Amino acid sequence: MKRFTIKTMALLLVLIMVTINGTVINAVSEAQEPEYIPIRATFEALGADVQWNGEDRSITVALPGGTLVFFADDQGFYANNEAATLQHSVFIVDGVSFIHPDDFLYVLMRGISVEVDSHLSSTMLEANLLAPLIMELSSVPGMVVAIVDAHEGFTWVQGFGYADTTQGIPVEGDTVFGIASVSKPFTAIAVMQLVEDGIIDLDVPIVEYLPNFSIQPSPTLGGNYRNITSRMLLTHTSGLPVQFHLETIFDYDYFSLDEHSPEFMNLFLENLAQYYMEFPEDEVYSYSNNGYVLLGILVAAMTGDDNFFDDFVRYTNEHIFASAGMARSSFILDDSLMPHLATPYADANTPEEYIFPNGLPTGSMVSTGYDMARLMHILLNDDGELLAPGTISLMMQPHDFDFSDAGLEYGLGFAHFTTENGFVAVGHNGQWHHYNAYMLFDVDSGLGVFVANNSVTGLAASNIMAFQLLQVAVMEKSEQQ
Repeated sequence: MKRFTIKTMALLLVLIMVTINGTVINAVSEAQEPEYIPIRATFEALGADVQWNGEDRSITVALPGGTLVFFADDQGFYANNEAATLQHSVFIVDGVSFIHPDDFLYVLMRGISVEVDSHLSSTMLEANLLAPLIMELSSVPGMVVAIVDAHEGFTWVQGFGYADTTQGIPVEGDTVFGIASVSKPFTAIAVMQLVEDGIIDLDVPIVEYLPNFSIQPSPTLGGNYRNITSRMLLTHTSGLPVQFHLETIFDYDYFSLDEHSPEFMNLFLENLAQYYMEFPEDEVYSYSNNGYVLLGILVAAMTGDDNFFDDFVRYTNEHIFASAGMARSSFILDDSLMPHLATPYADANTPEEYIFPNGLPTGSMVSTGYDMARLMHILLNDDGELLAPGTISLMMQPHDFDFSDAGLEYGLGFAHFTTENGFVAVGHNGQWHHYNAYMLFDVDSGLGVFVANNSVTGLAASNIMAFQLLQVAVMEKSEQQ
């Protein structure tokens, strides 16, 4: 595992050292040991408390998951009161203590209560290191991380920070978060269930299922709503506008206070008819929240009694969440889930009132780290739960469409993302007001990562964590095989 450890360390130190001030970097240079790591500055950058005891020349590092004690000019150290030995001695130059990189990961695994040499142990360590650092930099009070290896039946879920800072309630694996547009793959699953049941055909114009659906053509580009199909809606190629034009988030009951308002969905077709298409159908990729609301209404209309809001909630609760064993997940935040909710924050120090999103199919879902881990196993195994074997794989394939101007490719509810270093992942991200989430997969290796947080300022935090952890997990698993 040593080769991977070195790779992991390089990734960690890039993020850690940018937070350390110039005097520490100078101290490293003065020590003429640039490959060594300064103990105090590095551990403090990770949120630890570091104390020097001159009597026994010891350095005590208090981490969230345990305590490390080092001794100057000695290889011996203690991790949570258990004696252990470093490969290299700790040493001090000009009052700055240093530890060798080969020992860094080794001691952190013991100080953060990660089992050494367990499956994906370095990825778990990466999560434990990066989460507090990124939360601090992004002013995020709470975060949950779930990592799964569906091929190995492996799950790891960890909460960081606080669901409620004023009451000191920590984030745990069953803390409820809004997951925003990560809701969209669930709506896509509902649609595909009806496709498998023969109720919906992806390539039949949806006006045949929803006779009251209409929207005006683009004044400049044209378009005909009568040609729009479920496949176009699922792949964001329908030409529908992203959403209604809102002067406030409460227009059209798009959001509401105190409780959900069914009016947004129940009046959606009537309001949409007053709008214009942005592009002709099947010509341009254009992300559309309205398109996914329309898909949810299609599901409700085909399975319910003309109350789009209630029928969509009933269908998804019964056919997705109950079937998947996702006990604290739903498209609505009801009284049973509210006590478990991570409080919404404007930043790490400013709690705010929960705002209820009413466009359920496009972004209102709430879930937990444990529930999303269950879902990721189902999606990555693709062996017949929720949908017939092979359907999820089909949904994750890019649509046969020219996405060259989009910066990504899109399948039936799932996007393909490519990083600057060429890493390709499948999944979906989400952001609305106080909550940010990311669900990301490396399908070939069976690895999945879910991250969610509870602050307006946390969009970058969820994105960085998800991509970083998935890439590290892929590297680690490839080294272990």
